[in-house]
Amino acid sequence: MNKDKLKVSFEIDRYKVIGMLSRNCENAEEYNEIMDILEGKNEFVRDVNGSEELASRICNYALDSILVENPDLALRKRLDKEQKGEDAPDGNSNVIEIKGDDAKKLVETLCGILRKDK
Repeated sequence: MNKDKLKVSFEIDRYKVIGMLSRNCENAEEYNEIMDILEGKNEFVRDVNGSEELASRICNYALDSILVENPDLALRKRLDKEQKGEDAPDGNSNVIEIKGDDAKKLVETLCGILRKDK
């Protein structure tokens, strides 16, 4: 696999997908076509190249996965404190606060890893 790329995988309950399908189909033909595909597969792969919105969402999912699996990360600790309404860690910690253009550049860099710009 190309070192400039990340593969992000998710598992989701098949019935959640079927529920969303049923809410979005206007007739039995639409529903049955996609159900035939769902019944024949258990894995779907999509390249996000060309879809900035999708690439951004997947970047968020990837970062969320990293933070959930690594509760001792400084970023995770800061975000947990902020969510609880507590003060951010003091200046003696190893946490770096990233705001504004720097935060935007970081997100763009992470999303760029998922895009095929090169």
